[in-house]
Amino acid sequence: MRFLAATALSLLLSGPVFLFSTMSSAPSGGGDPFSADVFRVERDNLGEVGLGAGQGVPASSPSGKARPRKVSASDWRPVPGTGLDGAPPPPRFLPWDGSVLLSENWEYLENNHATPARAMEDPGWRPVTLPHSWNVEDTLREHDYRRDASWYRKKLFLTKSDLDNQVFLHFGGIGQSARFWLNGREVGRHDGGYCAFALRVDRSCANAGENTLLVRVTNERNRDLPPLSGDFNQYGGIYRDVRLVRAPASGFCRDKDPVRITSETSARLAKFEVEILAPQDVRNEDPCVVQVLVTAPNGELVFEGSAASPPRGGSSGGGGSLLRLGGEIKEPLLWTPDAPNLYTFTAHLRSAKSGAVLDTVRTRRGFRWFKFTPDDGFFLNGEPFRLRGINRHQDRPGFANALGDAQHDADLRRIKEAGFNFLRLAHYQQDDYVLQRCDELGILVWEEIPLVNVIAPRDFAPSENLARNAEHMLRSMIQQHRDHPSVIIWGIGNEISFSLPDENPGHHAFEKKLLTRLNEVAHELDPSRPTILVSHDSDRPIEAGMMRIPDLVGYNLYKGWYRDTFEALTSRLNALHAANPGKPLLLSEYGAGADPERHSEEPRRYDFSQEYAVDLLANYHDQFDAPPLRWLSGTLLWVLADFGAAHRIESHPFINNKGILDADRRPKDSFYYLKARQQKAVPVVYVQSPAWLSRGGTAAKEYRVFSNMDMVKLTHNGRPVEMRRATPPTPAIFHFPVTLVPGANHLRAVGRNASGQELAHEIVVDYSPKRAPDILPVVPKSVAPAPKRKPGP
Repeated sequence: MRFLAATALSLLLSGPVFLFSTMSSAPSGGGDPFSADVFRVERDNLGEVGLGAGQGVPASSPSGKARPRKVSASDWRPVPGTGLDGAPPPPRFLPWDGSVLLSENWEYLENNHATPARAMEDPGWRPVTLPHSWNVEDTLREHDYRRDASWYRKKLFLTKSDLDNQVFLHFGGIGQSARFWLNGREVGRHDGGYCAFALRVDRSCANAGENTLLVRVTNERNRDLPPLSGDFNQYGGIYRDVRLVRAPASGFCRDKDPVRITSETSARLAKFEVEILAPQDVRNEDPCVVQVLVTAPNGELVFEGSAASPPRGGSSGGGGSLLRLGGEIKEPLLWTPDAPNLYTFTAHLRSAKSGAVLDTVRTRRGFRWFKFTPDDGFFLNGEPFRLRGINRHQDRPGFANALGDAQHDADLRRIKEAGFNFLRLAHYQQDDYVLQRCDELGILVWEEIPLVNVIAPRDFAPSENLARNAEHMLRSMIQQHRDHPSVIIWGIGNEISFSLPDENPGHHAFEKKLLTRLNEVAHELDPSRPTILVSHDSDRPIEAGMMRIPDLVGYNLYKGWYRDTFEALTSRLNALHAANPGKPLLLSEYGAGADPERHSEEPRRYDFSQEYAVDLLANYHDQFDAPPLRWLSGTLLWVLADFGAAHRIESHPFINNKGILDADRRPKDSFYYLKARQQKAVPVVYVQSPAWLSRGGTAAKEYRVFSNMDMVKLTHNGRPVEMRRATPPTPAIFHFPVTLVPGANHLRAVGRNASGQELAHEIVVDYSPKRAPDILPVVPKSVAPAPKRKPGP
């Protein structure tokens, strides 16, 4: 066959497949090929990892004034107070041997030539290293960032042995569409900016020796390709890693997932079935044997079995035989966020005659079960479990969305450090390394496709191509990531502006048909996990009948930010709960904008002060802990880190700054408040705020200390300050009245827990009564100008 576009590959076996309400094994999927995944090694740039002063230092330390500092590839020393150990990230778990990372020696041409001949003649090529995006700078300075086509070029050197066996190119992700030429011949295309995919190389288009690969990539607006809209940038480029993967001819194919595991788990027993797609594209007809080994987290061999395959032979277009091998593990070590135990499954393909190992695939699995209930919340391994979640986007200033493994890992460890146990990957499929690290760190995951805001624009006929692309994205996401134990929810849409049947019957019918189909596909591919559809603060999706389609419903509510007051949250959630009978409900987004440079003595809605953001979070979490919301399945803060949104004009143009980290991953005050409230294992003491050290106005101030310790004392210039708790009591916040004096004011908080352990944090505030008080104006809501390069759909 020619150099064929193929199914994206996933880490093959590393996740449980339990029905979200009852334990059930998933079907084999009939003749559908299983998925497999691309592989990547870590990038060596962690970047800014945090503000050391925020965590606190030992009380015996001469100074608590730790400062932010950069950690580079050559400097992996710990950063005081970050909670990160300073080590390089764990390597990517590779299911296959024989893969080579293709990061170096690429060329890039920023020109939208329509043909490869024109591109090859252009003198403007320049060297780049992958991952790469062309929107690194323009999204931070202009609303109308570049959404156009560019070209990439790479010399591939293949041997005769490569072409005698199997060779694939694995792309982790390209934004948003790509076409491929090898040695001048068009050999494939891929549409969709977030899933991985593979291209197979063979003699029909490749030569032994040097080959030229050309890739035309575009992030142009396309009304057939989700997302049509969204509060995030759609970056262009080959922004994830590319690998050349070699495999033996008499081995498993890399464009299909040859092994899949289904299982049922209880505390006493884990039953599993390994399904193996026998090799098909081979060069001999000898029978083979598939041997399966399972090792426990401590390396102990806990299972060994084998299954015989019929004689092999035929071409890559034929179907392979499906072998099944069952087994069980008594008293398995369960996977939980506190103890993310992973078992390793290794499948060897052996010659039945000689016993020689022809090929090997490996993966990891965590055994657990869970269920969502409409009135009693979420249960993990039979026990009630509070889902404390957060959302995450995958971009960063200076990189756009072309992040390396170290940066993904740093984000996930920040999530764990702050006491979250649940992550929504908003609003698209993210890199497999993110899922791998969630498996390893113990972070439950909700992943979704980029069906955002609009799917049938009012001024256009509904697009069947968009429906097909959305279904392909869902299939790719599930096939690539269903085997990760961390994943518990598949999302089929976010904040879609639905049509009502009496106002636009054609659009309404299209939208309902599409969502119904997506829900069916998700259950077909993976009946072990529920689906979810998310709405903004509106009853319209209920009136349109859309919220009846998924298993779960999510609502994005910003009470006290965009509208209403904090206290309106509980009543609104209870009303939505009643309006969606029998549906488990999650608060899928909440939060407030917080500019790292804005502080206020009188925080108000939409002033973007860090103080108001903390006020909102404290009030919301008080409501989460109160009995009226005991039924709520989970909550997810918006968002981990500030991210690119070039259409926004707010306190910081081109940025959505609702993160608890700034865009460079420096923690804000809200990060330390949430860490103090949610984190039990690590002591926290933090004086709000190390970023607000010049004060004016009246001398009488109130300072807050965030801490999870039993007692906190504050001294001002060495003198003790009277301690006062929040009224009404709010966990993690201690309030202290302080009268500042002109000049330097040393504020030092010392916390002590029941065991006598102490932790301190201090700041030095410069006060002058001549300075004006910090009372910020409300930031006016603005709308960015319409894009000029291309009209919207």
